[in-house]
Amino acid sequence: MLLLTGITALVAQPTNNQPPLVHFHFLNDSVPVEENSFAFNNVSISNNSNQSLHIQLVITAPEIASLLTSNIVETEIRKGEEQAIPLRFTLAQKIPALTWRPFTVEIRIKELNQVIHAQFYIRPAANIKWKAILKQPVVAFMEADKQVAFSIYLENTGNSPDTYTFDFRTDLALNIAKKNYAITLQPGEARTITPQVLLSPKDIQQLKKEEITIFIKNSQGETRMLNQQINRLGYIYSGDNYSYNKMPLALELNLQNMASAQPFAFLNIRGYLKLKNDQQVNVLLQTNNYYKNAVANTQKATVDYIHGPWRLTAGSIIDFNNFLIDGTGLRVQYSGLNNKAIEVMGAQSRIGNTQQFNVKFSEPICKAVTWHANAFVNRDAVKKQTSSLLLNKLDWNIDKDTRLSIEGGSGLEKITRSKLDTSLLAWQAGYHFEMQKKHYQLNSTICRYSQNFPGFNKGFHYQLHEARLLINNFFTGLYFELNKRAYNNTGDSLVNFLFNINNREYGMRFGWQRKRFSLVLSPGILKQVQDSASALQSHMYKLTANINWQINDRWWLSAFSNAGRVTIPTMAPITSFTNFINIQNNRFGIQVRDDKGPWYYYEISQYLKSPVMYDRLQISPFVELPWARKNIFCRLQANYLREQQTGTSFFLVYNNIQYSSPKTGIDIGLTTQVNVSRKEDPFVNLTIRKRLQLPVIKNETSRSFRTILFLDKNNNGWPDEGEERVTQARVLVNDDLLQSNNKGELAFTNTDDKEFIIDFSQVAGLQGWMPKQGFRQVFRPDKVQKLYYIPFTRSNVISGNLLLLRDEQSSQTMQLDGIRVTAVTSNGAVFNTLTNSNGEYSFNLPAGNYIVSVNQAIFDDNFRVAEASKAADLINNQQLHLQFEIRQKKRTMNIRRE
Repeated sequence: MLLLTGITALVAQPTNNQPPLVHFHFLNDSVPVEENSFAFNNVSISNNSNQSLHIQLVITAPEIASLLTSNIVETEIRKGEEQAIPLRFTLAQKIPALTWRPFTVEIRIKELNQVIHAQFYIRPAANIKWKAILKQPVVAFMEADKQVAFSIYLENTGNSPDTYTFDFRTDLALNIAKKNYAITLQPGEARTITPQVLLSPKDIQQLKKEEITIFIKNSQGETRMLNQQINRLGYIYSGDNYSYNKMPLALELNLQNMASAQPFAFLNIRGYLKLKNDQQVNVLLQTNNYYKNAVANTQKATVDYIHGPWRLTAGSIIDFNNFLIDGTGLRVQYSGLNNKAIEVMGAQSRIGNTQQFNVKFSEPICKAVTWHANAFVNRDAVKKQTSSLLLNKLDWNIDKDTRLSIEGGSGLEKITRSKLDTSLLAWQAGYHFEMQKKHYQLNSTICRYSQNFPGFNKGFHYQLHEARLLINNFFTGLYFELNKRAYNNTGDSLVNFLFNINNREYGMRFGWQRKRFSLVLSPGILKQVQDSASALQSHMYKLTANINWQINDRWWLSAFSNAGRVTIPTMAPITSFTNFINIQNNRFGIQVRDDKGPWYYYEISQYLKSPVMYDRLQISPFVELPWARKNIFCRLQANYLREQQTGTSFFLVYNNIQYSSPKTGIDIGLTTQVNVSRKEDPFVNLTIRKRLQLPVIKNETSRSFRTILFLDKNNNGWPDEGEERVTQARVLVNDDLLQSNNKGELAFTNTDDKEFIIDFSQVAGLQGWMPKQGFRQVFRPDKVQKLYYIPFTRSNVISGNLLLLRDEQSSQTMQLDGIRVTAVTSNGAVFNTLTNSNGEYSFNLPAGNYIVSVNQAIFDDNFRVAEASKAADLINNQQLHLQFEIRQKKRTMNIRRE
């Protein structure tokens, strides 16, 4: 591409290498021209001669532009003077923004009898514009259809090529890729994309309404969202009720460790039953684990009854509330408005002989303060211990950004022995404060339990204090965290094993977050003790990094890394780190762990006994292979582990296959894991699930009936002989789309709805007839009658069409089908219809005065309706024809001052 740069070299030269007599240059050597606006350039001419010069400019625009300045400009430039002559022009035609076109200027100097030819270049400025619409936002399919198509109209209305990618969000199967489907359109090019929904037998039988969300993104990242509705079109309105209320039930057989020497099996049963008045019953049953020669007590049986804010649970109860609750009992819960809640529970332990009772409630004291109370009694007959707790907490929402909680309570543990009774009184206290402002955040928590406090939290002391400063996408702050536990008898060794005795950490945090990337760095100091109260303390200078990065729409990365310098008084300092990296696509990825240690305290304590450095590497690639057409999903994963300090290494291949059959209600899941590095029994689990409907309670409210649509020619409300049935009529019943069959019937089956809203506004091809009771009727059938008649009576008609008046010089056009036309009565009633492929429309309406208008939202800058609304008098006229003109807009220019 040739562009003039710098000062143009063509000038009027004197002899004997003297300075040029006439010198000129363009303000811009290349000019992008915006659509519907003028562009500006100028040519500066200087007179270096010893006389005045008469200059004539002859300006020739390329074919794509029109001059606003005269094409011939004459001027006189005096000795030593420099003049800037403006050039104004605009685009004359719409072309792609690809090619530079020359703008020619001839400079004619009368006194020197010379002509200088010069050029600058123009091209249309890049203009990215496009539109995407659904030709028919709602499409319907019949029960005999196996696929249904819908159309997306896409047009590049800019002047640069553009690429568009489609993302279809739906569980339905499509004949095109749901992601990464893309097309490229040249400027002015339009295309209709016609995806097809591939209906499964389940879809054909059960689908009533499905919405497909379509995201279309162009090369600049601009996104449009369209919602396509798919309706099943039949003549039967099917309710959810049958002669018996049926409980959806799932029977699940689990076969575990099938390839090992100790296989076992158990059975799960889950179900629910919806009752009237917002009531529901949930059922769960799990059998024991059955081995070859033994039985493990793992059985559970729970029934939940839910009625509004109330929930009643009977049977197996598992919970953690300072004590482990795992037994059989009863629990009543209430969750009301304004944080009001009550819970009462009593249970007998499944193992041992322990009785547990609990009462909790939340009560708003005032608008911003809520009181929470928790009373618990634990009677252990085997240990001869009775423990009781009474805990309180006040939550105060100071404002929308600030919250304060204060808690306090007491505990009593009484131990009964043959010769000595012991009572231990304990206390608990704490607070939590948080403030979330725009530029800073504060968080402070202290929670303490005394050493005699019964239950899990004996001697527990926790603190967290953090302050953050927020600046745009960056934050920084200080933190301090303390996690400390104490125990005073050997019976608490399990707690000691599970939790560190004393951890404290403090340092700083730095974070940076963008739309798809976040990074948090935490340098700090960690001190920890775990094995016993007298164990040596580990001191660590550490740096923690968290990274999350969504690389693009398909790839993302997450990483967690700890690096530290560990010191213990009895050994030399150790440098340790532990890293986790996960790179993942929609269907495949890899997880990597790399440790150099010791890092955790239990590793440090082992290192003190045997000083062998930890060196652990774990690599786990995986791939997911969905086979949607066969309802099969497979996940294949490899797990490689190597530990230098223990000499352990293995290579496992893990596979999980899920098969689902909606028609039979059977799901099968097979999980296998094989160690290919050494010979051992593989790990094999098989789960078989069957879904069924179990009749439970006779349904007195379920009923079925039919309606018949007919043309009531004699207006007596009864289908007489020879009066035609209204067939193939599309009707909305409670927002479900139906179509009358060849007998004019709409069937209602297995429903207990007391009221039906029937909308006849979509009935087409029935010009001159309308429902006698109006297009929108409320139908309340009784419990006995099985057949109802819906008469159609004579109506007035408004018909018409849209007429497209195009610019013959333009290559653009507009489709006239599927455009909404609205008729509004004087009392505000609204009637709608859509144009057909020829832009024609019609209304069947009762007598009255109407305002008929065309939907303006679908038009852009290129097309407009000449007269958007028209009046129609159907009192004095039985039939009217109204035509609307759609005109292509002429090019306009916006003139602005430079």
